[in-house]
Amino acid sequence: MPLKASRRLSACEDYEYESPKTVWSACSDAAINERITETVDRRQKAILIEVATVIIITLIAVIGMINFKDYINRSESISAMQQVGQIVAEYRRQHNRVPSESMFLREMSNIKGAVRLPGMVYRGLWIDLEAEPNDILAYAKKNYPASLLDDGYVVLRFDADTVWMGRDDFEALLNEQQSEVEKEMTRK
Repeated sequence: MPLKASRRLSACEDYEYESPKTVWSACSDAAINERITETVDRRQKAILIEVATVIIITLIAVIGMINFKDYINRSESISAMQQVGQIVAEYRRQHNRVPSESMFLREMSNIKGAVRLPGMVYRGLWIDLEAEPNDILAYAKKNYPASLLDDGYVVLRFDADTVWMGRDDFEALLNEQQSEVEKEMTRK
């Protein structure tokens, strides 16, 4: 039988024979155990790496879906507020004043996506026709606790422009625009 020397193991020399039975008989039991342990360790490491990779990819996908859902929710909120702005602007053109809160709420029920604006606050009572274009006419707070998106407000300005504002910017602007009477009334 021709012998070919291959790599050296710690406990024996591994030779490639024509018969696999002869290879095993040429090595000691310790060398065989070491070789099996190395093979099992490599397989376990490979399996652990594959499982960790799958978990990481799944986690990234879940976080991405949560953020995507919140992004869509925010976009739909802005769209619904833009529809509100168009209704208010049309009402102002026809009647030369902002709509009453009851009329505003009635129109809100007909808007697609209005459910995305829970707790909307309408400031029509505190706004007159000489208001500045950037005065806040209506707003809805949006919280995203499980998202990478920042919490903030969907804001309808007097000029029917709809914007997204971060919480701090919005609160500073609203505080600047509110009268003392309005602040007192809205605290209750």
